[in-house]
Amino acid sequence: MCVKPGLAMTATPYPRNFSRRSRYSEFGAILCVTGFMSTWPGLAWAQSAPQPAAPPPAWEVSIGAGAAGGPVFPGASRYRTEPIFLGSLAYRGLAYLGQAGLGSSEIFAPGFHFGPVVDFSGGRNTTSDKHLTGLENISPTIAAGAIALWRFEGSELIGIVRQSVIHTNYGLVGRVQLDRRITLMPEKLTLLFGPEADFGNGRYQRTWFGVSPVQAAASGLPAYKPVGGVADAGMLVNLDYRFSEHILVRTFGEFRLLLGSDARSPIVQNKTQAIFGVGVAYSFDLDDVLPASLSARIPH
Repeated sequence: MCVKPGLAMTATPYPRNFSRRSRYSEFGAILCVTGFMSTWPGLAWAQSAPQPAAPPPAWEVSIGAGAAGGPVFPGASRYRTEPIFLGSLAYRGLAYLGQAGLGSSEIFAPGFHFGPVVDFSGGRNTTSDKHLTGLENISPTIAAGAIALWRFEGSELIGIVRQSVIHTNYGLVGRVQLDRRITLMPEKLTLLFGPEADFGNGRYQRTWFGVSPVQAAASGLPAYKPVGGVADAGMLVNLDYRFSEHILVRTFGEFRLLLGSDARSPIVQNKTQAIFGVGVAYSFDLDDVLPASLSARIPH
């Protein structure tokens, strides 16, 4: 399942409320074995939690699995469900590896974080749907950029910008999202929701939604040259249930409306897009499972 790349798994690589013991582990850091989850720009598993009362553990790990469904390509009318692998590694809440890529989080002021990020963005294969016949494949790429977060009064304002560094013609993408967290059952059930919007420059739009004269002749679609601007806007919803101190179950959904050049593209079959799924992850402190002799050799 190949869908829109852009801000793949976007969200915030900053600490989140996963373990009551540490309250710093990332549940959402997803490395997807199927390639699906790493290509949609806004699946927000990585929203942050309130600042922990205690310092985070030196090394915190989360692993798990689940299933997610979404369109087979950005703008598709056909959907498919695939398994996903969940995993992340965080160092003192300052460096992370997982769904949001590889990066670091620097605290510049109370409630404000900023840091670089490098991640993988999936591509699009014309064999995934007959509607893409005659178009060109879009290869996976590595993107680099920065992410910033401002936490205030139970909400988080997040901004992300990323540029493809391998296939530079894939362009530049950005995202703005506002998340609100509500506790439905103390230490058990939490609802997170909020609006979000994605942006792309001309190169990005032409790569994913453009149809060149050569492609038009081969596919039967009209030639189309989109311009940069707002790509889509929508709403995300996460419902987290804490089964135990270490185990979290997350049900998530994201609903988006393609806008501007995206919506007018002949490639698009349906302007309304959705992603949905469920996952279970287990979080633990690395020091709790390693022998003392080995743990002593790891930087803390």
